[in-house]
Amino acid sequence: MPLPDLITYRYNGTLVYVLPAQSYEEGIALVQASFDELSNVDADHITICVNAMVGGKRTHIRIGPAAWSKVLPLLARYEVLDIIVKNPKIVVDSADTPPTYEDVKANSGSETLLLPSRGPTPQNTPKHKTATLSQYFPGSHARLSPASMGSSWTKGHIFNKRSH
Repeated sequence: MPLPDLITYRYNGTLVYVLPAQSYEEGIALVQASFDELSNVDADHITICVNAMVGGKRTHIRIGPAAWSKVLPLLARYEVLDIIVKNPKIVVDSADTPPTYEDVKANSGSETLLLPSRGPTPQNTPKHKTATLSQYFPGSHARLSPASMGSSWTKGHIFNKRSH
C-alpha cells in the first residue's frame, strides 16, 4: 500500500501539512522542526497519535516506533495526527544560560570589574533648594528658600510681600 503524499500534524490547535516521514524518529524530528515550541523538548516526551473510535468514544492511539512503517500506509491523505507531549523536559543548551559570577570574574582579567557601582554618599548638600529673587526679579539680591517663605510661595506672593 502506498504512503499518503501529505499528512497533517496538530499541536495546540495548530495544523501543519507534512510529507510522511520514513521512520518514527524522522517523524518526531519533523514534529520538532514544524513546531518551534517543541524544538527543545526531549524527543522521548513527544508522541504521535491517531484519532480513533474505541468503544463508541473518540480517543488517541499512540503510534509506537516499531509500528510506524505499518500504520503510515493505512493513513488517509491529509489525515490529522495529534502531537502530545508527556512530562515535557526542556533541554537547555549551555549557550542559552547566563554566565556565573565566578566565570565573569575569572575571565575578566580585572579585579575591579565587579566592584559595587554605588558612589559615595554626598556630605555637604543643602537641605532646601535655594532661589534668588534676581531669578524672578532682576536687580534684587535677596535669597529665599521654601522653608523661609512657607509652603505657598510664588512670584506673585513674593511681589506682594515686597510691596508692603
